[in-house]
Amino acid sequence: MSSHHKIRAGYHSPWQALLCAVALMAPPTAPAADSDTETNCAKGNLRWSADEGVEYRRDQVLLRNVTIYECGSPLRIEAQRAEASTLDFDNSTWTLTGSVQVRLIQGQLAADTAVVLFSDGRLNTATVNGTPASFEQKSALAETNPDNNAILPGGVAGSARGRAQTIVYKMAAGEVQFVGAAWLSNGCNEINGPSFSYNLAQKSVKTPPQKAAGGGRVQGTIRPQCKPGASATATAPATPTP
Repeated sequence: MSSHHKIRAGYHSPWQALLCAVALMAPPTAPAADSDTETNCAKGNLRWSADEGVEYRRDQVLLRNVTIYECGSPLRIEAQRAEASTLDFDNSTWTLTGSVQVRLIQGQLAADTAVVLFSDGRLNTATVNGTPASFEQKSALAETNPDNNAILPGGVAGSARGRAQTIVYKMAAGEVQFVGAAWLSNGCNEINGPSFSYNLAQKSVKTPPQKAAGGGRVQGTIRPQCKPGASATATAPATPTP
């Protein structure tokens, strides 16, 4: 069987996936399409694909070169390896390692490792870790929301990028939390500190109370001559050595 062949699945139980894997042992009649997009994928459904050689163990399933995607949505998660508690998305935990990429509806994350939680057929949270993990959001000029408490004045316009030791994406809240040597910039203004949260829709930043953040101070840089909507060209500070 060709090495590029992948197993594809939707809302499958482990037994259904096992039957699928067994069926793939038969001689193929034609090579499978090397694409993770299928025309019969209903919008909103979550699906996964992985290289052949899926391992089914007592409490987990091991996959290589895995892709998880939502049909009709930009949401897409990729990693070299994955350990899943179960292959359905009703209530499962996926631990990903190796070149982790998480493409969100309003941004993207890159990291060394990640733990992704699914509930009721939807992505719940994605916690990514790296040295550092990185975040990027590309968007058109944002309108200022007078009700937010944006630390980056005028909201984050144009392209925003940031990094931290740990980044947590919470889908329901529509926010990204930066924890550990956190830094975020929109090209004109930037903020860095122990931790803070970034609202993807409002493009605003909030910091936790000092005690909750474990002490330390939050610092910001404002460039008055920088025009709103400039691309994120600010240089990130060096990552502190542990």
